[in-house]
Amino acid sequence: MDLLKQGKTSAFSELILQDTNIAWAALQKQPFLREDRELAELFMALSGTLIITGGSDDGQPNHILSKPSMATNHTLIKALMHGGETEVYRCDTEKECLAPQPMITTITTDAALGSKVRRLIVGIMDKITTDTALSVEDISFLESTRLPLYKMLAVDVAYSRGNSVLNVADYADVIASDIVFQYLTDAIDTVLAASRTLQFSDEILKQFRDDVYLARTQINETRQQTNTDIQVALDMVQKTQLLEQQLAGLLSSQLASQVQWANGMR
Repeated sequence: MDLLKQGKTSAFSELILQDTNIAWAALQKQPFLREDRELAELFMALSGTLIITGGSDDGQPNHILSKPSMATNHTLIKALMHGGETEVYRCDTEKECLAPQPMITTITTDAALGSKVRRLIVGIMDKITTDTALSVEDISFLESTRLPLYKMLAVDVAYSRGNSVLNVADYADVIASDIVFQYLTDAIDTVLAASRTLQFSDEILKQFRDDVYLARTQINETRQQTNTDIQVALDMVQKTQLLEQQLAGLLSSQLASQVQWANGMR
């Protein structure tokens, strides 16, 4: 997921030298999450974050506050994926979130990541069917997973003519877990990039990396517990390739029939 590429540019250096919650600032760059405060707070609780204050124009050194990952709380991943009660970091302000505090919250099933993924998939399939342009949120969502999701949906729509063959919505958990795993991977890259500009102590850097690695381990365990998630994803890709080949053959047959019909009219 391309949540945190700002860490590889000079613009990111300007961002992190001023008052910034690194994880929150990165999450707010994504239309897929920016308009969904509850979901963004769940993501931040999972990865943890570093909050940098001071050091902009006052000549004073930066103050760096670490908010550790809550990944050891197993209710967090369940709430993120499917809804439920859990502890998160609740932002003090929606824009900057410089003083998030632990708070118990309840995530409804409809507000969970799995449900959001299913809604987006169905919406994108409808837009492909009606030849409607994708929204910024749709594009952000498609770019957040390693799976060739748009290709899967486009081939399925073209082949099935309204009756989905792949039933991609049934695989929303696979896609949701992949999105979370990509976010955690990018979180590590971002903090490492930030550490080249700011004087992070070894202790802070190690804690953040350990937290994120733990969170990734928890996500991997969750994926394994859902029984062959990775194989399901591979099956999705293989089915898409098969449908694409069949569709190409179908179109070729139709074209051949049209040519024969046209020849008969001469």
